[in-house]
Amino acid sequence: MKHFKSILVLLLCWNPARAAGANPAESGKEVRVADQPTVFQWAGDQFIVTNSTQSWIKAKDHLSGKISILKLSDGAMGQTLWNGVVTSFRLVNQRTALSRRALQGTWRDYPTILDRGIGSNGMRGYPFLLFESSKEGRFFSYSRMPGFVLGEESSICSWWKQGPNGTLEPDDLIHLELEYPIFLAEHLAPNATTIATSNRYLGLEPFLDYPLRFSGGFVVVSWGAGVIWIISDDPTVSNRTIKLAASDQGFFSGKKRHNPALLGIQVTPNNRILAALRSDVLLYEGLEEGEKGFKNVPACKDESESAQKTKELHKILWKEIDPSDGNITEPDLLNYPGAPAAFIPDEPFRFSFDLNGVIVINGREERPPEAGEDAEKPNKEKASEAMKPKNLKTK
Repeated sequence: MKHFKSILVLLLCWNPARAAGANPAESGKEVRVADQPTVFQWAGDQFIVTNSTQSWIKAKDHLSGKISILKLSDGAMGQTLWNGVVTSFRLVNQRTALSRRALQGTWRDYPTILDRGIGSNGMRGYPFLLFESSKEGRFFSYSRMPGFVLGEESSICSWWKQGPNGTLEPDDLIHLELEYPIFLAEHLAPNATTIATSNRYLGLEPFLDYPLRFSGGFVVVSWGAGVIWIISDDPTVSNRTIKLAASDQGFFSGKKRHNPALLGIQVTPNNRILAALRSDVLLYEGLEEGEKGFKNVPACKDESESAQKTKELHKILWKEIDPSDGNITEPDLLNYPGAPAAFIPDEPFRFSFDLNGVIVINGREERPPEAGEDAEKPNKEKASEAMKPKNLKTK
């Protein structure tokens, strides 16, 4: 487990300026990172709201309306929920394990085929976030840092599989590409940790530290460039790359410095993807100064040139994406009551949905209940047979 602990040290020492694709020449400037602390997700027969670190999950059953609360267990790197089954990659008795339980059940642990973080197929990396897919025994894994490496190829997501005896092992990388593969393998030292880096496309940074989940697959998000990759649960369906912001090669490479394209992105209760983007004039450094110049312009009742420019700089570009075909439309905001048409650049802007599917703008980060509050806790005595996941294998 020494190698596993070194990965944790690497995460703690990870340079956020590099993660955000900071230009060395701009090292004196504030590094902007993806800021979306509350996430709305599909979880099969439930909607869930979770935080960006996945340390807690609130789940609401579609039929009964019952709300369950999950907190991260000891030794777990992360947790996910699908059709009432919790999945976690964690340390059990100093060994890595795939751990699963029904909402009211106890953990069942399955070994992993990993030797110092290397699978039998030669793939390096730990599956910090594991999502059960619709195909039995198949898992989508996400690790923003250090990622996954197979030879000289790398990615921040991969497929894993559960063998007949329940053992978890890596299956294959999930390739994310623009014109070329985005992630490259970087060897920090001979026979030492290998990480996935996006040096070829620094303009894409930062990426969200977690994928979004819709009914049918996953969304990997470049917060910096407003690019998303839709990855289907169905292994026969090809991945889809969608560019939401105006861009060119300099934009993606990082040579043309720009603000993060995205203000927020969430899966919606009707299984679409809703994205809020900065207007084109807010993306580039030259117009960033213009933003500061207009920041303190007094409110005008007339449609003066200054008022028009202020509106333009504050405008939010809302886009709705159908993940089944990649179709992008401009949503009718009447379908999202409370969604603003503009934002104030020097104030935070966040949006999410609550468990009732109502959009929340700049709400405080959802938090799990404290001790003594109502919450559904795992029953350690017995697990309901009806709640046991179908693809849990017995030894």
